[in-house]
Amino acid sequence: MSSTQRRIILVTGANKGVGFWIVKKLVEQKSSHKETVVLLGSRDVKRGQDALIKLGSPSSVFLLQLDTSSLESIVRVTNEIQQKYADQLDVIINNAGISVKELSIDAARQTFATNYYGVKLLNEHLLPFLREHGRIINVSSQIGPMTLYETSKDIQEKYTASSLTSTELDSLVEDFIAAIKTNTLDAAGYSIKSCSPIYGMSKAALNALTQVEMRQ
Repeated sequence: MSSTQRRIILVTGANKGVGFWIVKKLVEQKSSHKETVVLLGSRDVKRGQDALIKLGSPSSVFLLQLDTSSLESIVRVTNEIQQKYADQLDVIINNAGISVKELSIDAARQTFATNYYGVKLLNEHLLPFLREHGRIINVSSQIGPMTLYETSKDIQEKYTASSLTSTELDSLVEDFIAAIKTNTLDAAGYSIKSCSPIYGMSKAALNALTQVEMRQ
């Protein structure tokens, strides 16, 4: 069956949790018009294989080893989709995400690499493959706006500005990471009481990125 006769959906972080549930529902969903092919993205191959077995090894689900924090992995997956699925995607569901409670520069870099930069880079690489009326879904969390609400008014206004650009958002993210490095979060306007300020701000950044992408 050609790619034009199939609905092709990529779900990242799909070996467990919400991502796995999404794949399961897509497998159970019946379409009278097109076959649905699901690309199950998993950073760990073994866990991805285990997820396939748990699903019953459906013929419509294919494992993609994808680490969204790695540009090399994103490029490899982009090439694989280009070769195997004729540059065609109908839906990209960015579900992959991590949460590290430790408040450190390493934790910040690791978290934003997956929860923000990874989503941004993957979308940039795969956007040309989206068919007409295709969709990108960035899975976020309520902790994003809750955490942003605890920041200064100036930061809130910058993150929610209708004129915010991708470059400006990157700068805001780097400002937050720099404040962690220099231990100046409060002085910089990040008086966050949450037990997971890094995770919360990564989701606030993802929400802002989604708005930026919608305007592009």
